[in-house]
Formats: sequence, structure tokens, C-alpha cells
Amino acid sequence: MEFTLSKEFEKYKDLWDKAMNHNDENAQYELACKLKNSKDKKIQKEVFGLFKRASQKEHLMALLEEGICYETGYGTKRDLMKAIGCYKTVGQLASEKLVFTPTATGHRTEEKLDILFENPQLFDLLDKLIGEDISKRPIEEVMDFANGGDADAQHELAIRYYYGTKDVAKDIKEAEYWWLKAAEQDHEYAVHSLAEKYLYHHRSEEAVKWYRKYAELRIEWHNNYKSE
Repeated sequence: MEFTLSKEFEKYKDLWDKAMNHNDENAQYELACKLKNSKDKKIQKEVFGLFKRASQKEHLMALLEEGICYETGYGTKRDLMKAIGCYKTVGQLASEKLVFTPTATGHRTEEKLDILFENPQLFDLLDKLIGEDISKRPIEEVMDFANGGDADAQHELAIRYYYGTKDVAKDIKEAEYWWLKAAEQDHEYAVHSLAEKYLYHHRSEEAVKWYRKYAELRIEWHNNYKSE
């Protein structure tokens, strides 16, 4: 990458050395963050390049930022599918990094289950199986909890409406309504479901927003587990 720091950025000299001469992904990410408010188009391209280099070494925050660059057209051509690809990879890596790293007892089963949710086909199958299982609960009870603001119940109700059960007729709009309600409360599986369904129905502008949110939640989850 050919780029000479201007006087404006001389204070980042040491960081620049680590990022460019030592290929340090943390330095690449940190330097990109310090430069990303620049209005200079050339610098914006370099910022994108720094995020991309760091993300290739599985730096989660850099990968998230690379996705945002693709989503907004910052430093590169706008490409929603590439943005979605970055966000989905964040979700996969966040789970894998913990599964293959020693963790506290009792977390491993949940982490492996999270990896299953990264596979669209398995996620869809699990949705259906969950829908069949939860349909045994009285619909009145689920609706009461959902209307009361319970995110788990809202997610459950969305699944019922999306696939249809013996108590609820299939209704995609109602499913979307309840997934949105749950997703707005940062219910992770609702956020992921919403993103997947929007993409399936070719609503890319909406899908990318929720994939980004899912990636952010995955990073938060990953960092919380690491700190335990």
C-alpha cells in the first residue's frame, strides 16, 4: 500500500510503523479508526484498505468496519452483498473463536449451537423445529407475553406466524411485525431471523441493516464471554 503520512498525521508515526512495516492487525485497525473521519478521498481508500488488511487476520472489529465501508460506499464502491458477507463472517468468527479457545465450563454446548445458527439451512430447519415444539404452548399465553413486551415471546410468535401452526395461520407480515418488535430489543435470534428473511425476500437494504446489528451483537457476546 503506497501512502505517505501528511503532517496532519505525523503523531501516528509509531502506529503507522506497526501497521505497515510489522503488519500488526491491531495497529492497522487503530490507525484506520484514527484516520476515518478524514474527508480526503485518498485517505478514505487507505482507511478501507487498513480495515481490510486487519480483517483478513480475523480482527472482528476491522471486519465489521469493512462491512460498514461496503454498506456506505466509504473508500470503496458500495456493495450490499459484500457488506452482508462481512457481517455474516463476523457472526461465524465470533462463535468459532470461542469454541476453539478454552472457555469457562458450561459454555461450549451453547457456542456450538450458535455455530449451527450461522448456517442458513440449519437455521431455517431449527426455526421450524422450534416452531413445532413451541406450538404446544397455548397461543393466548404467548400473545399475552408478546403484547406485554417479552422479546422471547415476540420471537416465538414471529416463528409461528412465519411457518403457520395449528393455532396460527401463516402470515408473513405479522411475522415481520413481531420479529421487528423483538429485534428492537436486541433479541439476537430475532435480529438474525429478520436479516435472513429480508435477504431471502430480496429486501437487501433492510437485510444489511439487521445483519450489521447481528454482527455488533455477536462481537458484544464474544467480548463478554472472553472477559468471564
